[in-house]
Amino acid sequence: MDTDRSGTVSFKEMILWLSIYNRGTEETKLRHMFEVFDTDNSGVLESSEIENVLDILKLSMTTRGVSESAAIQKAAGLVKTIDKNKDGEITIDEWVTIGKEAGLVQELLGPEFIRLMDDFNPSQAKRKATKRKPSKKD
Repeated sequence: MDTDRSGTVSFKEMILWLSIYNRGTEETKLRHMFEVFDTDNSGVLESSEIENVLDILKLSMTTRGVSESAAIQKAAGLVKTIDKNKDGEITIDEWVTIGKEAGLVQELLGPEFIRLMDDFNPSQAKRKATKRKPSKKD
């Protein structure tokens, strides 16, 4: 979110991020998340940046009630899966491709945040309501 790397998130940066989350495709969200974790702007996530990903994944999982040991194991497994060529770095292509398959947006943000954002976005809520199949009671 801190796109100018100032150490703080400005109102403009927060609005930009919320806009990307609400209107962006899964790929756009994953690309933006990658940029947030790629603190040195090298185009790959190296070990210290991967540690940050692990920390966020662990926090997201433990907040949802997963034990710390299980969260560490699951987060490490997910990161190993993302590093498809097993070179110890994660490229943007690996992040996006495997991230889509593994539900990385959901894992990083957690379902509560995603539900909150869906409720916040009236157009998504409207789309969900129109996709709802009538029940037998309808």
